[in-house]
Amino acid sequence: MTTKKKSETPTLNLDWLKSPVTTDNQSKSGIIEDKPKKRRPNLKSLCGVRRYLARCVRLVEQGAMDPRTANSITYMLSTMTKVIELEQLEKKLSALEKEVKRKISNDNVVPMRRVK
Repeated sequence: MTTKKKSETPTLNLDWLKSPVTTDNQSKSGIIEDKPKKRRPNLKSLCGVRRYLARCVRLVEQGAMDPRTANSITYMLSTMTKVIELEQLEKKLSALEKEVKRKISNDNVVPMRRVK
């Protein structure tokens, strides 16, 4: 579990303000409306990682993303995949250990003695 340092402040991306206003962002009264928020990828599941990877592949194919950037993202996504898989294994192992302890305590198993 990671925690944010108090000294870190989030940065506000105002690049969209520099671009010329289109009719899509402007109402009939001339007031500029908020730009719709971009959907952030869900990287908490393997399915979300797979979808984001597929999106990067499409962007590279369309020429909208630099292949070097996609390579960096792919490396990070492979790391995320390993972390998610380890987390899933850890949960399964923990559940199995609890089940074994429960069965041992319910069965009142007496350890076997060595027969001479």
